[in-house]
Amino acid sequence: DSFNYIKFQPGFTFRSQNDLYNSSSKNYYGSGQTVNNAVNSDLNVSKTPNFTGNLLFNHRFKKKGRTLSLNLNGADNYTDGTDDIYNVIDNFKFGNLFSTNIIDQNVLQNNKNYNYGITASFNEQLSKKNGLEFNYSYNKRFIQNDRETFNTAVTPNVLIPLQTNLFDNLYTTNRFGVNFRKTLKKYNYAVGLAVQPATIESNTVGVSKITFKQNIVNYFPVVRFAYNFSKSKSLSINYNGSTNQPSFQQSQPVPDISNPQNIIIGNPNLRPEFTNTFNMRYNKFNVISGDVFFGNMNITFTRDKIVNNVINKDFGARETRYLNENGFLNVNGFYAISKPLQNRKYVFNIGGNINYNSYITYLDFNKNKGKNWIVSQRFSMDYKLKKWLEVSGGAVFSLNDLKNSLSTSANNSIKTWSLTHSSRMFFKHDFNFTYDISKSLNEGYTSNVGVNPFIINASLEKLFLKTKNGSIKLQAFDLLNENVNLNRSVSQVNASTTDTRTNRLQRYFMMSLIYRFSKFKGSSKTGPGMQMQGSGMGGMRMGGPGF
Repeated sequence: DSFNYIKFQPGFTFRSQNDLYNSSSKNYYGSGQTVNNAVNSDLNVSKTPNFTGNLLFNHRFKKKGRTLSLNLNGADNYTDGTDDIYNVIDNFKFGNLFSTNIIDQNVLQNNKNYNYGITASFNEQLSKKNGLEFNYSYNKRFIQNDRETFNTAVTPNVLIPLQTNLFDNLYTTNRFGVNFRKTLKKYNYAVGLAVQPATIESNTVGVSKITFKQNIVNYFPVVRFAYNFSKSKSLSINYNGSTNQPSFQQSQPVPDISNPQNIIIGNPNLRPEFTNTFNMRYNKFNVISGDVFFGNMNITFTRDKIVNNVINKDFGARETRYLNENGFLNVNGFYAISKPLQNRKYVFNIGGNINYNSYITYLDFNKNKGKNWIVSQRFSMDYKLKKWLEVSGGAVFSLNDLKNSLSTSANNSIKTWSLTHSSRMFFKHDFNFTYDISKSLNEGYTSNVGVNPFIINASLEKLFLKTKNGSIKLQAFDLLNENVNLNRSVSQVNASTTDTRTNRLQRYFMMSLIYRFSKFKGSSKTGPGMQMQGSGMGGMRMGGPGF
């Protein structure tokens, strides 16, 4: 009715995995010599049903501005699975075979996971411009894992106590908050305070019996501000805080040696992460002139960040443990400016973005402080020379710089220039010709990865029928056969970088017959839409709405 609203959403998913086989082979080297060869295989069978539900109730009181909102949510899922794991590791010393380890195991694992919560919000209008909001939320999450590991290299199979346990974790939070809101014609804001007590309880039954409980209280302000200078110019500022609970793998203290080269041991004493996020956004546009400016800045810093402590073992093996650490900061921002001139005959576009990451990793119990800068600046221009010709061109410069205090061998800097040009031509008898060109110049990648691709795409299209709804089109992609993609990823786990070169689908041709169904009177003079493949610099669009 006009005062009450109710909505219920149930959900069910089921995933079954039968005989999923994974195999990998790796060679590790040190000082120019082989350290070990490892062959790992895993045959997995599992099933995972998942039930979810969400109930929303809103009530509007007779007094204007007074409302009550209640939200109930819950989820229940479990996973039953078995893993047949087989590993063969050949270890070498001074280039000679030293030992061979064979691991043949069967892991039976039963995971149970349920969570439920309630959120309540009450709004009271104090006056025409002022209001109060009281909110409360309660959440409980329970995780239980029953893991049994058997040595299947012998008959009968033998239970391995060190890799067997029953582990459960209970995470409970309460959040209380109050916000004051003010709404005016030009601006509105909300300020408030929230407190969130949390409790973590962990119990482990196995060779090592562990019972752990910790109580945590987080305080954080709530700030929202929006100023509307005009219908086309606005500024907004927001702050919020959030928590993140340790995952099951990060919490379970039993060694996982399904991959003997990468052993994982959880830490039941981990605290939840707490992240503070600050955001500021400014927008300005002019419908008549076409001037546009967008700007955004986002800052996050995290307390009790869960980090990895990677410990190097003999013969290239690693052991990963987890701990909490402070000192994580991320700053990112971007801006975009578009300036049309001479009745939009010329359109100049300038933009850029910056991303800064400060992080901490541990290598063999030693702290490594890392800093990563990613900066990009771009410029482009669109030019409508004639009714039958449109031309555009642009350039992008990007920098990816990484510095580590401990792993100095991973310090490096990548510089990339990307140059683009495209044209659209409309000829008599309804012929259209389109091409786009891009050239990338890369510096700083490893020698066996770095390339500087030159990509040329082209298309010739003929429109037909009185309505110009039909067309036949010939497209040519990557005429020089150089289409590859380069990517650098920075790992905050072990302070390393990975350069990847991906071979994309290279030179090919495609003939298309297209008919566009239009719901509107008239027809497009530029024909059906077309999106052409580029080289990571964005493609080129031709025509109006199409199909």
